[in-house]
Amino acid sequence: MSGMLTRLSTDTPHFSALLTLNNEHAQELSAADEARFALLLERAFYAASINDSEALLIAFDQDADYDSPNFLWFKQRFLKFVYIDRVVTAKAARGRGHGWRCMMHCSSRRVWPAIRSRCAR
Repeated sequence: MSGMLTRLSTDTPHFSALLTLNNEHAQELSAADEARFALLLERAFYAASINDSEALLIAFDQDADYDSPNFLWFKQRFLKFVYIDRVVTAKAARGRGHGWRCMMHCSSRRVWPAIRSRCAR
């Protein structure tokens, strides 16, 4: 398991490569155009990639303005939570633990110190 984990924003230099990675897996994740993908990154509680575009994770917290039915289900039931909306690894980078690493960093206390590892009602 290696690779550089980078927190993302809308001005990330590898935005296009990450958009392509997302859309290569549109059946599982849902397709996005540039505006929608930028909005996801802008509203995300946490977004990260590994080695620029080998893996991608986007997560939202309970305060996000997000229209996903799955996210809204959590919002109706929990006061505090982190919803991992998408985690994807490029085909050539699979088997290296990138997805796991993104998820573990997202759930670490360094990223979300105010909320413990479980949801609160």
